[in-house]
Parts: sequence; C-alpha cells; structure tokens
Amino acid sequence: MVERKTGLTRIRKVARATAELTANAMVEALSYFVVKTNTSDNGPELISAKLTNWCEQHDVKLAYIQPGKPQQNGFVERFNGSFRHEFLNAYLFESLDQVREMAWFWRLDYNEERTHESLGNLPPAAYRVKLENSTLPVFH
Repeated sequence: MVERKTGLTRIRKVARATAELTANAMVEALSYFVVKTNTSDNGPELISAKLTNWCEQHDVKLAYIQPGKPQQNGFVERFNGSFRHEFLNAYLFESLDQVREMAWFWRLDYNEERTHESLGNLPPAAYRVKLENSTLPVFH
C-alpha cells in the first residue's frame, strides 16, 4: 500500500500540472514505479484504450470503484482534496514550469515532513521505513 501511495503521488505530480489527468500522463506516470493493481474511478482518462493496453502489457490489474462511491478510493480522494485545497486553489501560477517546481516542493513536504494521522502521526517516508523494518505482515 505504501508503494501504491508513493506511485499515486507521482501520478498526481505528472498529471495535475495540466489540471486534467490524461491517459498519456497516466501511462507516463505508471512507468515510474511498479504496481500490481491500479484502483480508480471511471473517468474517461482512466478507461481509455491506451491505459488499458499499457496495463495489459505490464500485468497491471485495473480495478474500478462503483460510480458515485468516491469513499471506495479514499486515499486518492483524500490526497486530491488536500492537493486541491492547499496547492491548486492557493496560488495563481504564471507558467507550467512554476506549477511543476512548486508541486515538487509541496510533494516533498507532504511525503517527507508532514505527519499523517492515518499513519500513526508519522510522515509517509518515516512510516515506510518503519514498515520495511517490521516483521509484521503487510495487508493491502
């Protein structure tokens, strides 16, 4: 699950800069990390032939949530809300390069410094280290 969250952060970094998650951005972002399952809503960019073909070629299972049930993909919805409120709605950008640079710094803070209640008040990076050093089984 931690690997999936890290990958989702990368997807948002690539795709949110244009304010529209496209199939091309999804395929590009997915190529940065290893994932076994991609859970998403049924948006047009997430049901495209290009994404479906890429997933088939890389043995990635596509899992769609039920329409009108965003709570079934709670991690992404929570992240989207935070990113929209704290970043996209907070600034007026002058260029796409500025968006990319500022998003990179925001992501660093979000993943490396900021504590998350759902992770026992640890930042995701520290939680990942704790999880990797644990002998407890990991459930997805």
